[in-house]
Amino acid sequence: MPDSGHASRRWNAFVCPECRQIFRVPGHHDGKGVVCPGCRRMLRLPEHDSTSPPLVVPLPEPRRRRRSGKRADEFDETFAHKKESPPWLRWAIVASFATVFTIFALGWILRGGADPAPVSSGDSPPETIPSPAAPTPKAPDFQQLEAVIKAFLEAPTAEDLLAHIRHADLSAPRIRASATTYSPPGFRSAAWNFEPIRQGDGLGIMVETGDFTERIIWVVKENGAWKVDWESWSGWCATPWDKMSSEKPAGTHRLRALAAPAEYFNFNFTDDFEWLCFRLRHPESEETLYGYVLRQSELGAAFQALEPGEQPVIIDVSFPPDSPADNQLLIEAMPSTTWLETTPSP
Repeated sequence: MPDSGHASRRWNAFVCPECRQIFRVPGHHDGKGVVCPGCRRMLRLPEHDSTSPPLVVPLPEPRRRRRSGKRADEFDETFAHKKESPPWLRWAIVASFATVFTIFALGWILRGGADPAPVSSGDSPPETIPSPAAPTPKAPDFQQLEAVIKAFLEAPTAEDLLAHIRHADLSAPRIRASATTYSPPGFRSAAWNFEPIRQGDGLGIMVETGDFTERIIWVVKENGAWKVDWESWSGWCATPWDKMSSEKPAGTHRLRALAAPAEYFNFNFTDDFEWLCFRLRHPESEETLYGYVLRQSELGAAFQALEPGEQPVIIDVSFPPDSPADNQLLIEAMPSTTWLETTPSP
């Protein structure tokens, strides 16, 4: 069994007399010097049979840069020897604050002064904001016009319409021909806050009928009195719309139609670089026709200048000779870009 004395220890513990760091040294150490792991001092350790404490062997001090000024133990806590700041530094600080204040003041002035004062909670009533004035009617004689329009739309019979329409002698037989299907549309309001459409002596006014439908109604001054243009209101055509495709009548025919750009090219009109195509329809018919106009022409430019979407137009059309299609028409002229004719319809 091994001896438990100093000689049998594998490690010996020592305390550094300088920094009190405890460290261990192998038991078989020969007593030569060893460096303390704490303070890095060289220690001379006793040999196995010695009981004298280790001697401290000072290591050479590392070279340090000399620092100017007082050492920490010479620090003057009374500030008796405090150096005054140079005058230019104080003036620089004051100038900086003055510059910041000047910039802030200029921004405040350019913004227009202080923000509006909040509304006080005193006894004085708050300032009321006046409501916008009601729109001024932009049509002349609007009261007379509204009376004429209302009488026309609420006329109980077709015969009663004759007292409110222009060139009644020409339109009377046309109205009587449709008397069996006549029904008064009724009147709800007229949009007097919008500028009426003007064409010649006519005014186009937006009205709302009894079934909440919005339409343009045309009125023309005739013999000093405002009259409703019945042909534009009913969309009257000299040749009935439904007969155009079923009978393909020869010659030129004047139609009131709703025209919109389309892409329908075949038979006599196959070249879309040469032709413009427009879908033609009428509110009172289920038939759809297609009209064609030369793209590089004055009439083509007039069609391209129309507003987007369906537009009411009056057009003169004809079927091309020997055309196999019954729904393709050549557009020869566009007398009006509305359904109002300034001259009586033929």
